[in-house]
Amino acid sequence: AAAVPAVLGAAAGMTAATMLMPQAGANTAATTVLATGAAVPDGEEEPPAERKRSPWTWPLIVLIILLALVLIGTLIALALNSGNRPAASTSSGPPSTSSAPPTSSSAPPPETTTAAPTTEQIDRAAYIGRSVDDVRAELEALGFPVTTQEGAPATTPDQANTVSDVNPSGPVEIGTTITVTYLGAPETPSAPANAPTVNPADVASGGIVQVSWPAASCPSGQQLSGYEVAVTNDATAPSPVGAGTTSVNVQAGSQDFEVTYRYFCGQLDSPFSPAAPVTIQP
Repeated sequence: AAAVPAVLGAAAGMTAATMLMPQAGANTAATTVLATGAAVPDGEEEPPAERKRSPWTWPLIVLIILLALVLIGTLIALALNSGNRPAASTSSGPPSTSSAPPTSSSAPPPETTTAAPTTEQIDRAAYIGRSVDDVRAELEALGFPVTTQEGAPATTPDQANTVSDVNPSGPVEIGTTITVTYLGAPETPSAPANAPTVNPADVASGGIVQVSWPAASCPSGQQLSGYEVAVTNDATAPSPVGAGTTSVNVQAGSQDFEVTYRYFCGQLDSPFSPAAPVTIQP
């Protein structure tokens, strides 16, 4: 209890000293007194000092936390960026590597396919009788050079330029020259060398004249198929006759006339023979 008044007295003295501040010397003395008196009851003066330090401490703590957050964010960003870059380069690398093998793997099949067929089966019978131009085009499409040559004459007009032989045939190595032989134009039968024989050569109007001729022969490969007799003016000619007939009768008209004949070899006909004259009696 005695200490309390002492403190109060000291406080009163401090107030009085504080009121006496006009002079600098008094101010210094008061300050000295305050310092001396504060050392004894310093238990109440220290809390204000701690309050002055705390406002600086918290901003520093906050600043440190912010810097730590920024540092952590920067490290995370760098880690993410460094992680993305290798992934992109790694992913782009394999596609280019994987795209190269397909081209190399796709290239061999065509080579294997083209190299495999070294021969081709040439069926001779499949080409005989066909147009030489068509056969040549087909063989060239298979990879064979083709040489064409004319062979024997055809026996009929529709056989001209048709294939009669293909050589070689069977399994033939591609690139081998194939010779295609075709039929030439059919040989035309030659005209009879002599005129037919007429009997009689003088006949009355409306009379009958017998016309005869020797048997004809056709070119090789052709077959005799018949004869035809032709007359001039108003005489009457008979119809064509077969290969086994070599004479016909002709009816005379009112005018002199001539008689000729020709023969047939299949679809081909010879030119007419020289003419034999027949005179009508007055």
